[in-house]
Parts: sequence; structure tokens; C-alpha cells
Amino acid sequence: MTNLNTLFDLSKYEKRKSSEQQEFESKNRDLLIFFKSCVPLCLKMVHKKVLSVIEPIDQDKNLRAVVMSGLLKGQFLRKYPHYCHKATKQRFKLFVNGESIYLKKLDNNFMPSNILTKESFLIFNQLSSSNTDLGTNIFLGYVVEDDWSKIIGIYAVCIDGDKLLWYSDLKNFGEAELPPVVTIKPKPIAPRVKQGAKKRKPQTE
Repeated sequence: MTNLNTLFDLSKYEKRKSSEQQEFESKNRDLLIFFKSCVPLCLKMVHKKVLSVIEPIDQDKNLRAVVMSGLLKGQFLRKYPHYCHKATKQRFKLFVNGESIYLKKLDNNFMPSNILTKESFLIFNQLSSSNTDLGTNIFLGYVVEDDWSKIIGIYAVCIDGDKLLWYSDLKNFGEAELPPVVTIKPKPIAPRVKQGAKKRKPQTE
């Protein structure tokens, strides 16, 4: 990420305030419990709407994460519409108590997956173009098995560039256990037959 340092003038941006882990957990406990409950629900929907319908060969490698992101966004729009905002034209965030919260898939090192752009660089490196928006950027994220068959963990994460500042394991928020999600094998999709169309009989020699 630091390669973008040479692409624009960092002196034009303000460093965001740091966030204390315990304070964040205390202020947002209900939100964290809600997110934890949404992840297994949305993953089951991914299995139902994607993995059991679209053949693996037809799935883009980012399809599952994109669908998961949209489903999580929908859950928050229903429950907490007053927290929901556009961070950029295509990026969704929650704005809670002056802090921006992003929903992301995490890797095994608790780092959010992302395509490197100027906007993502500013978010990941805790930089702001406004001196009135200096709250910390936080990520609510989840880690899944490579085949998306099971949830490994659900976390709140604070980073600064490539550095992990802190993370909260949400397994102790609300119900202690995470419900497993069993892999559903994709079913072959039958070709559509137009109504009124007659099936041709096989020709005999």
C-alpha cells in the first residue's frame, strides 16, 4: 500500500484519531452482536442463492464475497438505516459515534481484502481529506474456509496501513457459539423449455 505514497501529496490529508478497543466494544456492543448474528445468516443465503444454483465453473472468484457484502449491507439497511452511508460512489459504510465502519471479508491475518485504489489507501492508512471527519476507520469482518463451507471467525478490526492495531473476537458477544454452515453442492441446472414447445422424438434408423 505504501507504494501510493508517491502518487499524491500526503500533506493534504489529516491523520485520523486512534480508537481504543475497549471503548469501541462498549459503545457498539449491540451493533457487534447484530453483525455477529448476520454473518451466518448471510452465508447460508450465499449457499442457497449462489453455491447451490450457479455451477462452480461459472462463478467469478469474487462472486461469493460480493454477494455476501450485499447481503450484509441489506441487513444493516433494514436494522440501522440511520447509520448507513456512502463512503464513495461504490463503497458502503456505517457511520457510528463519529467513526466509519466498513464490512469486509478478512484474511487469516485479520486484514481486509481489497483492491488497491486511492480511496482504499486513505481508508486503510487512516487518512482523511476533511479536518471535520477524523474518526477512526474500523472494519467489521469475517473469516471463512477457502471453500466457504464454514465460518472461522467474526471480528472487529482496526488497522493502519499494513499494521494491525487491534482486533476484537466477537465469539464472546451474544451467544458464544457460531452455527456451522455445511457446504451445499451445486445442483445441475436443467435447460429451460419454452411453454408449448414439443419435445422432438429421437429418430430411428
